[in-house]
Amino acid sequence: MKNLGKIWLIMIILPLLLYAAADVHKQKQTKGDAFLFTQSVDKESVYVGEPLLLTYTFMQRNDKQLSEADFNPPSFHGFWAKTTHKIPNQKEGNYTVYRINYLLYPQKSGTLQIESGRMNIGVIHQRSQQFYNFQRIEWKTIFSNPLKVQVKALPAGVDIYGNYTFSVFVDKNITRVNEPVNLTIKIRGEGNVDDIDDFKLDVAHATVYADKAQKTANLTNKKTDVAFEQKFAIVSDHNFTIPALDFKFFDGTVHTLHSKAINIAVKNAKVSTKAALLEKKEPLKEVTSKVQADTNSYSAWTIMIVAFCAFLSGIAAAWLSRQWFRMHRKVAQKPLEKRILESKDDKALLAILLPMIDKTPKIKHLIKELEENIYDGKAHTIDKKKLVKEFASYLKCEQEEEILKG
Repeated sequence: MKNLGKIWLIMIILPLLLYAAADVHKQKQTKGDAFLFTQSVDKESVYVGEPLLLTYTFMQRNDKQLSEADFNPPSFHGFWAKTTHKIPNQKEGNYTVYRINYLLYPQKSGTLQIESGRMNIGVIHQRSQQFYNFQRIEWKTIFSNPLKVQVKALPAGVDIYGNYTFSVFVDKNITRVNEPVNLTIKIRGEGNVDDIDDFKLDVAHATVYADKAQKTANLTNKKTDVAFEQKFAIVSDHNFTIPALDFKFFDGTVHTLHSKAINIAVKNAKVSTKAALLEKKEPLKEVTSKVQADTNSYSAWTIMIVAFCAFLSGIAAAWLSRQWFRMHRKVAQKPLEKRILESKDDKALLAILLPMIDKTPKIKHLIKELEENIYDGKAHTIDKKKLVKEFASYLKCEQEEEILKG
């Protein structure tokens, strides 16, 4: 019997609770109500990524008092959502009006729904009895109206909506072997900076380090002023060219902004030894072929003289090439030690050593320690004076050291 009574009680109360919940959601608001809560947008049709201003408006009649009001926005499915600056409340007729603005950036095309926001309010009710005043708080939940927005796809090949400027520049056009050239990409304008992906830079005959882009946004009530900045460090022992970059966006018209290719000259750049020797030996081949072609028209004595001269020329060319190579190697090695000592920090030292990462395990380990200091916050001690003094040992692999000892 007790269980039967509970079942009847549930059957009576549950429909009432469901009806009350449904009544809260379906509650209609009319002008003159004690509380009004609505949401509106500044446009009902936009492109993917185009900002949409959403305004929540809560109106409290002046003869009503609140103990507390709790605003709960929806999840904004399909949108990037950002709150703008706070708007002070205003008096409008018999109401005190509160507004909250959001900038929404649709992330996909189609019909997107902006769900209702929810406002929980505690209404104060005053009751007087003889010499005492009593207060009672009644809690209510009201919902704003839902909205639908038509979102159009961007033109093919374009992923970003807005209006921007684009610039690419370097800190120098002439550098030394393995000394970094710093390149910066800057984008300024109006839009959603989160839609702009980091750039990838590929430079032939060079090693490229890319920092994570720094993105900032200044929100106002109707737009977002954004700034994007990404830095690169490029090192090489050859002359190299930074390729042209481009940036596309759409603001009703497709725009493609281009940077120019940038040539970087490297002092004491490496020259291929084979190319140098071929260049020196080329006259010898020409003379030899000429002698062979004209054997019948010259006397044996003339042929011997020409061959002897060609032989001397070859020896001279080989000697000059060897001397040039030795001088070049000394010039290239001496500044390396100086640059190690003069490197300002771990990042500068890393840029100098990076091209030698595959030479020996010792250099590879040293580079790993530098990277951990820079990117993982570790504190490996790098003694640059000791490094310069012992640098020759860093260029020898362990097997070579064992052979020398053995």
